[in-house]
Amino acid sequence: MSTPISIFMMDVSNSTSKFNWNEVTNYLNNLEKAIAEWTKNCPFSIVKHRKGDEILFIAEGYTTAYIIAYYTRLLWEYPEQPPYFGMTFGDVEEDPRKIDIETWNHPLFKKTRMALETEKKIGRPKGISIHLHPSFFSLPLEIESFESTLNLLFELQCTLIEEQTPPQRTVCFLYSLFFEQKKIADLLQKTPATISNHFKKGKTKLITKTFSHILQLINKEETTTANIVKKQIILTHPLIRKELL
Repeated sequence: MSTPISIFMMDVSNSTSKFNWNEVTNYLNNLEKAIAEWTKNCPFSIVKHRKGDEILFIAEGYTTAYIIAYYTRLLWEYPEQPPYFGMTFGDVEEDPRKIDIETWNHPLFKKTRMALETEKKIGRPKGISIHLHPSFFSLPLEIESFESTLNLLFELQCTLIEEQTPPQRTVCFLYSLFFEQKKIADLLQKTPATISNHFKKGKTKLITKTFSHILQLINKEETTTANIVKKQIILTHPLIRKELL
């Protein structure tokens, strides 16, 4: 029996250029723990911080890796050292709970590494690249078009997030959880007008519409959706900037 999984490799741009590598390393250690908490309701997930500034994530469900990457990008605290992701999804025949990620050499793993290298070649990587393996899809002739569409949507979304101010990004993050501006105003103890201003200027509606559309596209390729609850991303987690809340 095959299991649908998704994978990302995350790296950090300019991770040693600001002389804060120890700080970034500690941040990634906390991020590893946070992702483990966010995905604790998934049937299967692995997250590992390794090689100083890299995080590897594997979980059940085609959309799970993208969901975690999306929220990680919104929560990221180092704007001059943004994270970037190589991603893929597909099916595995073996029991994913028995995967040793230090020795695993599956074709999906190789595709993830290729996607990360593609993102590195941009020069100043700040987004998500996805490479898909044709043998894992029912219509391999259409895989190139599907992959190109996803990468274009990722580029659009990540560019819009990059242009947000920190308060705009916080509003975008919270709206991605609750889809209700009044609730965000109550949580942040701000006026509805202030939240609306951040919402509009940060292009939150377009970012979240893109998020939902990407999930719909990927979910069409999968018959079983990962059991992940977005609201597991705890609002009081230390990765969220307290001064913005």
